[in-house]
Amino acid sequence: MGFLSKGGPILALSFSMTIIRKRSGQAVTELALMLPLIFALVFAVIEFSYYLGGVHYVNYATFMGARAVQANESPADVETVLLNGNVTDNAYLETLPSGSGVKGTLPWAAQMPGFSQIMGQDMTVDMTVSLGTPECQYEGVNVSGLTGDLSAAYSDNMLECN
Repeated sequence: MGFLSKGGPILALSFSMTIIRKRSGQAVTELALMLPLIFALVFAVIEFSYYLGGVHYVNYATFMGARAVQANESPADVETVLLNGNVTDNAYLETLPSGSGVKGTLPWAAQMPGFSQIMGQDMTVDMTVSLGTPECQYEGVNVSGLTGDLSAAYSDNMLECN
């Protein structure tokens, strides 16, 4: 009983509660300091995801536009079908002079403040696909190295050269 009356364990408990009370706002303060950085990282990941998605779509649309030109079709149909989303709304395809290829362009400016300082002001994507021999020129031709059903694979499109 004398031990408790002199403040042994009771004093220790009182002292530890004082320490806890003095540090109770530390976690909130640390969170308040780190929250802007956490949000910046999250939004930077979202912005970069949109950018990479747009690059992917323009890459695929340029490839498919080149296939359309190779088959004597217009790449405008490919542009209408593949480049109509929110991210790729400003993207466009153009046929190079004399039909030698297709160029896909995605003008891009970062939407998040600070992201353009890291990645640069102009993040425009330009992709070019050069074309080989028009498909109509080798249809029905027996390609060396292909035998059997594979040799007739080039004669099924019935394309005509313009």
